[in-house]
Amino acid sequence: MLEKTLAVSSGKGGVGKTFFSVNFALELSYRGYKVLIFDLDFNFSNVFLLLDVKPENRFQNYFEGSIPLAQAVIPTKYKNLDIISAGVDINSFFRNSGNSERAGRLGSDFSALKPGYDFIIIDCGAGVNGIMLEFFRLSDEIILVCNHEITSLTDLYRIIKLLSSALGRTRINLLINKVRNIDFAVNLFREIQKVVERFRLGTELFLLGPVVACEDEVSLSVQKRVPHIELFPHSPIKGGIALAVQRYLFSCGLQNTPAAGNQSMIGLF
Repeated sequence: MLEKTLAVSSGKGGVGKTFFSVNFALELSYRGYKVLIFDLDFNFSNVFLLLDVKPENRFQNYFEGSIPLAQAVIPTKYKNLDIISAGVDINSFFRNSGNSERAGRLGSDFSALKPGYDFIIIDCGAGVNGIMLEFFRLSDEIILVCNHEITSLTDLYRIIKLLSSALGRTRINLLINKVRNIDFAVNLFREIQKVVERFRLGTELFLLGPVVACEDEVSLSVQKRVPHIELFPHSPIKGGIALAVQRYLFSCGLQNTPAAGNQSMIGLF
C-alpha cells in the first residue's frame, strides 16, 4: 500500500470541494488503487449523499466510545472505495467540551487506518480550524479547490498564507473548478501564482487542472446520488478529473513513463 494522505479543502464553501473529492477518489479507485474518503466536513457533511451510502451513525458511535474508528469505515458499491462519514450531526460533538479527549485521539486512530489504503482523501471543511489544522499536518499532500469568483480567490490567498506560515507547506496542489475552458483556467492560475509570489508566501503551486462548468450534469448526478464520472463517463468533467489524477500521479512519481507525462500534459501549465 502507498499509504498517501491527501487533504482537500477550500477557502470558502460552495466551490465544489466535496464534488471533486468524491470524483477524484473514484477515479483513483478505477485505476486499481484502494481509496478511503474520510469526510471531516463537520458542518456540511455530504459525501454519503453523493455516493448513496447510509452513514449509520458509525462516526458518532466512535466518538461515544462504543466502536473503534476502523469499524466506522463503510464500503461503497464501487470497488476499492470506502468512506467514513461524519454524518449530519457530528458538529455537536465538537461543541461539547466533554469530548475533547476523544477528539484528540482522532488523529492517532486515523493514522492507524493508513496501512489499509493506497490513498486516504480527507474532505475537510472550508477554511481552517484547530482540528482541521491537525489533519493538514498529518497529510502528505494538500489540494485546494477554488473557482473564478473573487470571494473564492480572496479566501484562497488567505488559506495559502495560513498553510505556509503555520505549517511551512512549500507545495500545494490547486484545482480550478467551474471554468469556461482550459485557456481561462491557465490564465487564472498564472494570476494566482503572481499574487503568491508578490506576497512571498514561499509556496509553490501545482495546477492539477481545470474542471469545466456543467451545472445541469452536476445537478443530475447529485439528484441521482451517482458520482458524476460514473454517470457521465465521456463528459468534459470526467476528462478534467482524469487529468487531475494523471497529473497528480505523475507529479509524485507514481507514473513516470514518457507516455504518462504526455497524457498528463505536464508542460501545459
